[in-house]
Amino acid sequence: MGIDVEVALATSPDESLRFGYRNRLRMKVVDGRADFFNDAKRNGCPVIRPDLWQAIEHLRLVSDEDPSLLRGVDHVEVRVGDRHEDPAEPLIGLSVSGKRADRSDFESADRAIPLTQGLGEHWLVADPTTPNPPTLSYLVDPTSPGGVRVDVPITSFVQVNSMVNQQLVAEVLLHAQASGGDTFLDLYAGAGNFAVALAASGFRGTAVETAGAAIRELERSRFAEVGGIRCVEGDARSVLGQLSPADVVIADPPRSGLQGGYSDIANLTGHTMVLIGCNTRSFATDVAGLCVAGLHLESVVAFDMFPGTDHVETLAVLSSTSC
Repeated sequence: MGIDVEVALATSPDESLRFGYRNRLRMKVVDGRADFFNDAKRNGCPVIRPDLWQAIEHLRLVSDEDPSLLRGVDHVEVRVGDRHEDPAEPLIGLSVSGKRADRSDFESADRAIPLTQGLGEHWLVADPTTPNPPTLSYLVDPTSPGGVRVDVPITSFVQVNSMVNQQLVAEVLLHAQASGGDTFLDLYAGAGNFAVALAASGFRGTAVETAGAAIRELERSRFAEVGGIRCVEGDARSVLGQLSPADVVIADPPRSGLQGGYSDIANLTGHTMVLIGCNTRSFATDVAGLCVAGLHLESVVAFDMFPGTDHVETLAVLSSTSC
């Protein structure tokens, strides 16, 4: 049988209006100053959201004025949420990482210029050891009444392009609904990027995520509270044998890919398996492994999640029965 391949790419920075802007950026910190990994971004980047660009410029200005604010920090990630009607809602998240000698730099009320105060009231700050990091909200399904949003801890994974992510979620929903089933299994659920949209569409299922802050936030969502989503904290590969089959299985693993477990995933797939990845090499390896395990590749779609670069987000649909 033939395989359908669809590619949706922005061919120029101007087309970023169609495909959306980047809404998070990771930066290095050198001598207390936040700086870019890519020198080409120093004078601006047409595919970074304007409010994210403003936040980055503010962070650099503040760190120039007081390098001690980022003392002991090696890297920072700046991100912005999807705008709400309330303009007073915090919209900027700063996740920091590095060998900070004294965590009281974040928390001490005696500090002359705490990092959050130095940046401004619209900034939320946390590092990987923060027990309950603050969240930013992202719209994942604009077609549902009122829109479906996901609250993501600022230290947890979120896609770099919210508008393209909405297209990605819509594609997952399309194939889930086409399966004719009503149950799902989300193996790398994060804070519920796909699981929440599926639950809002009437599906019930299980979300698996190893990042504690993300899965705890998902557990607090209204969809988990009413039983639409059962949350399992743990590494997907280690819990595959404890999970029940579902009509639709979704996997959006890290860049390293699934790294095995193909037969277990095939056995859990009642009808449709959706694989998502941003690394074409590991993605191809995973597709091949799933096909060897008995699934059948139906289609592949590429999304321009990273406009202005040669990287794409790829989605493959596989089925448990041949056509």
